[in-house]
Amino acid sequence: MATTDKLPNHLDKPGKAWLRGVLEQFSFDSWQFTIATLAAEALDRSATACKFLKLNGQTFVDERGTTKPYPQVRIVETAAATHRQLVRELGLGESEKLEPHSRSTYSVGKDWR
Repeated sequence: MATTDKLPNHLDKPGKAWLRGVLEQFSFDSWQFTIATLAAEALDRSATACKFLKLNGQTFVDERGTTKPYPQVRIVETAAATHRQLVRELGLGESEKLEPHSRSTYSVGKDWR
C-alpha cells in the first residue's frame, strides 16, 4: 500500500498535491499507485504547458506569416486526456470500483443523488 510519505520526488507541485489528496482518500495496491503516479505526471505536464501558454499566448506567426498554435496547446490537450483516462482506469469517482478509507463519508460516482 502506498502512503503520502512515499510521493515520488520528481513530481511538481500540482502533481504532488493531487496524488497526496488521492492517497489520503483511497488505499492503493502497488500497480494502482503506479497508475496514479502517471496521472499526476500528466497533470504536471499540463500545468507546465499552461504556464508557457499564459506567458506566450496560444499561437505564433511562423516564417511564412501563418498563425499556428504552439505545441504546448497539444501537450495540454493530450495530458488532460491522459489524466482523465488514468483516473477513470483507477475508478476514482466511481464508488463501486475503489473503496475509500472508512473516514471518508461522502458518496461519489453514479449514486451521488
